[in-house]
Amino acid sequence: MRLSSRVLLAFIICAAWSLAFAQITDLREVHGRQKTCMLSGMFSWQMPCGFDTGYDQVFVGTILSVTHLSEEESRLQLRPDEVLHGTPQPNVTVETEQGYCLPDLQVGDQWVFYLSRDDTTHKLTLPYGSGSTPVGHAEAVLKLLRHLKGLESSGVIRGEVTLLNEDDDGSQSYTQVGNHFILAKAKTDGTVFTAVSDTNGFYEFPSLPSGDYDLTSNTKSGLWSEEGRVRIKPRSCASVNFPLEPDGIVSGYLRQPDEKPMPYVDIALIPAAHGHRIVTAISDETGHFEFRGVPPGMYVIGAGFPDGQLDHAQMYYPGVTLRSSARVIKIGQAEKKDGFEFHLPTFFKPE
Repeated sequence: MRLSSRVLLAFIICAAWSLAFAQITDLREVHGRQKTCMLSGMFSWQMPCGFDTGYDQVFVGTILSVTHLSEEESRLQLRPDEVLHGTPQPNVTVETEQGYCLPDLQVGDQWVFYLSRDDTTHKLTLPYGSGSTPVGHAEAVLKLLRHLKGLESSGVIRGEVTLLNEDDDGSQSYTQVGNHFILAKAKTDGTVFTAVSDTNGFYEFPSLPSGDYDLTSNTKSGLWSEEGRVRIKPRSCASVNFPLEPDGIVSGYLRQPDEKPMPYVDIALIPAAHGHRIVTAISDETGHFEFRGVPPGMYVIGAGFPDGQLDHAQMYYPGVTLRSSARVIKIGQAEKKDGFEFHLPTFFKPE
């Protein structure tokens, strides 16, 4: 099967604060016809990277036969040579999904196979985008999977540390950060485990006991990245990347006219001119808000976004409805500014 890739499109369908649904579409030419290869799923701060990805079987196997069911799909007979997860039979029958998007499948080739089981037919499938790949391209993956298989009651956290570089026009780039400390604090007893990124920005906790961990890369003054909690299960692998940013901080309180707190309101730090990205936050039960990782620049604070557009707020600091009347805040490199008292009117109803 000859494939030629024409264009790659990637776009976010919808996003929450730390969870997004993404769809990647790859347009290819298959036997003179244009076909669409599509991947979709939920992407978040923490992503699985081992056996805990929903696959029924993972093994190194040899292709014994290939039967073309159509121009698009095939049925394969596989021989598991090294079982990494699940309990495959000595000979495995599997059908492709979006098989025309896979590399050529030839008898005698040895692959790392990630196989799913169809919920309706209970047949094993080899889906496009599963991570299945020829063994020759899977050295790093096999090293991780073999390591996970050998664990008993522990798992792995790994990822990459990068530094976000943002130009005045809003364009962004990332560079790898070495010798940066990552901390994992156990929820049960407070034990702190430490990992250090290498020259390529890669870090790894190779064997953390099962449990919940508070993971942070905020170990160097002036730099910040999102932090959160990761749950480790036996033989699990969690991938968490840390894009570090200059730690500009803007904080304050949302209040009602009678000085009572205004809790759980979506607010945004909006660039006064086009360029830098919008930074978001939510006020807590006391009305306190804090923006972290703010790049140097000029900003206004907005609250309430009924149409979902973060650059069109219901109210602006210090309590005006027109963006042109909002007070502009200047933030320098990793500068901290606090004490902003943002009073919202009685008619304000966040949505």
